[in-house]
Amino acid sequence: MDVRAGWTYGWFLSVLLGLAAIGCGSDSENAAEATNSAAPAAVDAVPVTVTVVQTADVSDSIELTGTLRPLREAVIAAQVAGEVKAVYVDLGSEVKKDQPLVQIDPRTYELRLDQARANANSARAAYEKARADYERNVKLHRSGDVSDFVLETARVQLATAEAAYQAAEAAQKMAQKQLDDTLLKAPFAATVSAVPVDPGNTVAPGTPLATVVDVRKLRLQVGVSERDITRLRKGQSCIITLDAYPGVEFKGRIVALGPAANPQTRTFPLKIVLPNSRQHPLRAGMVARATIILKQYQNVALVPLSAVLKQQDDYVAFVVDNQRARRRVLEIGPQQGEAVAALSGLRPGERVVVLGQDQLADGTPVHVIEQR
Repeated sequence: MDVRAGWTYGWFLSVLLGLAAIGCGSDSENAAEATNSAAPAAVDAVPVTVTVVQTADVSDSIELTGTLRPLREAVIAAQVAGEVKAVYVDLGSEVKKDQPLVQIDPRTYELRLDQARANANSARAAYEKARADYERNVKLHRSGDVSDFVLETARVQLATAEAAYQAAEAAQKMAQKQLDDTLLKAPFAATVSAVPVDPGNTVAPGTPLATVVDVRKLRLQVGVSERDITRLRKGQSCIITLDAYPGVEFKGRIVALGPAANPQTRTFPLKIVLPNSRQHPLRAGMVARATIILKQYQNVALVPLSAVLKQQDDYVAFVVDNQRARRRVLEIGPQQGEAVAALSGLRPGERVVVLGQDQLADGTPVHVIEQR
């Protein structure tokens, strides 16, 4: 081989090697690009705070607040005018039915009764004479000894005497009632809650002289919303609590439900009656709370209110499962404090998201930063 032939061969070999290098470089870049395009993009995990689902016994209930009132209350007012001669009771006195409370001076009314009796006796005598005259004239008229005019006159006199006698008897009864009304008595067994008069006071008809209350039982009258009134019925039991006796529960019962709402408050009246307690005496005017239990649930999942989201028509929560969020549709039950019963959709022991759930969807990667 001469020098020219050797140079030509070397140049050709150099060109081939260069092309091979370029080809290899293009294949490597294409492979790397293909590898990069096939790898999925990395997704950041959402930081969340969770709590463990607990179970508890909860109840669906209605809570109402009102003021205790006596089962029966009566204001004893004067029926006649006069001077108060005696007051037989004091504030807080226990009285029996028909026990005297206040005495108004009876002397004037005793005199009126004496006069009414005398008038009645006189009228009775006149009536008996007129009746005897009429009966005699009837016999004489039959025998023809008296005329029709005499008989008719006797009949009219009898009718007049009878009417006068009846009026005199009515006046006597009225005088007797007025005398009886000077002594005011308890209408039922009760406790005296007010005595606004003293001996020596002059009173007119209608003046309050005493107030008595029957607190052997008390009534609690409250207003109920339109939504809740349909869930209640007569005879339902309830639990009554008062600040006056912390931790003590009293048993009550619904005795009446109002058929119409109060136009001012838009609530329906509800009447609850409860017996008084010797150990823990109740007084009229105390503020009381009534809890009416409609339904009880045992061992149901309890979830914080902060964990529940409203999405369209569903209540949902997210639980953490294998570092991913899982969406659960819940059936919501009664609320208990800051938690709510999940009747379905959650299991005890699951970790439910309480912070960060607004950024989640089903399957979203999560990173738990705190467990409460």
